[in-house]
Amino acid sequence: MQQGDPAWTGYIYAFSIFAGVAVGVLCEAQYFQNVMRVGFRLRATLVAAEGLQRTDRRIGLMNEILAAMDTVKCYCWESSFQSKVQSVRNDELSRFRKASLLGAVYPGTILQIFCLVFARSGVLI
Repeated sequence: MQQGDPAWTGYIYAFSIFAGVAVGVLCEAQYFQNVMRVGFRLRATLVAAEGLQRTDRRIGLMNEILAAMDTVKCYCWESSFQSKVQSVRNDELSRFRKASLLGAVYPGTILQIFCLVFARSGVLI
């Protein structure tokens, strides 16, 4: 700004700088939001796939037990096989709980990152 320029041009410059910074911060926040969204979806998919593998293992074990039920009953192995099935089932449920937790944490994490980017840039102050 020159010496003889009107004062309102300074306000226009200040507003345009503020608008440019705000747009830059919004674009940066949008980029990080997309990166986080892809990361959480990938992680949730991997956890769910692991859970499905555990389900397949449990179903295979149950089929094996049912196929040999007369042998299991004859030798009183019910409690042994029950503990095996229960441990596989607990492992399977822990994977599904982990996937559910990831799904629940995702929306809050995106909001926190968005607020942190704005607070760090000084736009909210």
